[in-house]
Amino acid sequence: MEKFSRIKPEVKEIKGKKDKILYGDDWTQLIKYEDWTIHKGKDFVICIPFLIEQNKFVIRDEYIPSFKLAEGTERHLACVGGQIEDGETPEEALIRELEEEAGIVLRPDYRVEF
Repeated sequence: MEKFSRIKPEVKEIKGKKDKILYGDDWTQLIKYEDWTIHKGKDFVICIPFLIEQNKFVIRDEYIPSFKLAEGTERHLACVGGQIEDGETPEEALIRELEEEAGIVLRPDYRVEF
């Protein structure tokens, strides 16, 4: 499976000028490029699990500080998902996030369909 980020143009160094990193950690960076503040982060996986036997979807109700700052609302519905770690396939990331965020543990022989 090709990641969407592979088809996006990358921010290139122009005339030997490097991007100014405003913030950076293991997961994300904010850089200053021309007159813009740009977010550069890792790829994400998301899913909305469907429990066939119960005829229900699994979504999260969570507190998201950045949304509270922007909108004033404390609680939001969110999909299960997260960042793809270095060396991890999208399928592996999805299986890990399902367990971490929703407590859903898939059988080792389960096939994830995209």
